[in-house]
Amino acid sequence: MLKKTKAVLLSLAVISSSVFAVDYPQWRGEGRRGVFSETNLIDSIPADGPAIKWTAQGIGDGYSSVIAVGDLIYTTGMKDKTATISALDRNTGNIAWQKPYGTSWTEKQYAGERTTPTYDNGKVYVFGPHGQLHCFDALNGNQLWAVDTFANYGGRNITWGVSESVVVEGDMVICTPGGENAALVALNKNTGELIWKSPISDKSAYCSAVVVDYAGFRMLVTMLDKNIYGINVVDGKVLWQVAHKVAYDINAVTPIVDKDIVYVSNGYKLGGKAFKIAPDASSVTELWQDKRLDCQLGGLSYSDGVVYGINLKGNIVALELTTGRVIAISEPFVGKGALIMADGKLFCYGESGKVGIVAFDGSSFTLAGSFEVTQGEKEHWAHPVIAQGVLYIRHGDCLMAYNVSAK
Repeated sequence: MLKKTKAVLLSLAVISSSVFAVDYPQWRGEGRRGVFSETNLIDSIPADGPAIKWTAQGIGDGYSSVIAVGDLIYTTGMKDKTATISALDRNTGNIAWQKPYGTSWTEKQYAGERTTPTYDNGKVYVFGPHGQLHCFDALNGNQLWAVDTFANYGGRNITWGVSESVVVEGDMVICTPGGENAALVALNKNTGELIWKSPISDKSAYCSAVVVDYAGFRMLVTMLDKNIYGINVVDGKVLWQVAHKVAYDINAVTPIVDKDIVYVSNGYKLGGKAFKIAPDASSVTELWQDKRLDCQLGGLSYSDGVVYGINLKGNIVALELTTGRVIAISEPFVGKGALIMADGKLFCYGESGKVGIVAFDGSSFTLAGSFEVTQGEKEHWAHPVIAQGVLYIRHGDCLMAYNVSAK
């Protein structure tokens, strides 16, 4: 299964531009599917771990992942209770620029920044934990505009702070302030002026949305605290919705959408559900449920009709999207955590601090080596990223760049 994925990704790398091959401007890679179009990566991890290219400190505390565009890496963190965005040189790890954007999440439980930035056309967007959306010049960090979506649109915060990587679509940047009559809003990406607000009353639920083409619509699919929604990106109107109330209102895993199927997964033993979208996008019907892939925070990877994720027990689960059939379940190689796919392999970062490469032959998983992350503090929650043969692991105030290229 993953061997087929490797061949497909290699073909894409050959026919696509160099920008596509090495730039990852948004959360969890191309299409937010947890797949990175890298090739020629190592097949196993040496006993002493991969070579460290560099380690950066001073980015602040938090759980933000990174994006990689051109010569810069972008992430967020909390410095002296202030939310801070940093741009780092991809080759050295040196901080190219660093800018504040308001008060960070300073509560005792899980303090720090939790939002991965989004890049588009020379600008970087970041949504703070108290609903402030900021736009920066990507090269020099100059703030171009900022909007307080809580104040302007009646937004309401949630238990552990807004944690959303915003979507940039056409001339819009879309976020989820969770207002009673403005759960989602679309702002002009160049000015911050309102384009539309979606008149639904749900709160945000830690989810970063995905946008797909379906039935002639550009459709945003997201999970809020009470429902899953399909939203018309043009005007913010609801195309379809389905009730989905979960423990602690944590709908943190970006949905997988392929053709007419939407798949969502939740922790706390709730597991996953798949829905079939009506041909006219006016409704959805439930296809199947499965509780074995109860992914809480670590994200899903999807390729060739198969969904991969790590459940609460730390097992990697591979299941068939159309039927829900579980193809394989691994041992808990790195424990509960985050997972991404690149070059036909799974790269897993456990909450234990262990990082592993896992191979899959279509019927079983094999651990191809692992190593421990020893730098940084607090929870190991940031999702890994691979760009231009480098694996980025973030742990608290530390960002580590490991050489995983086989060249």
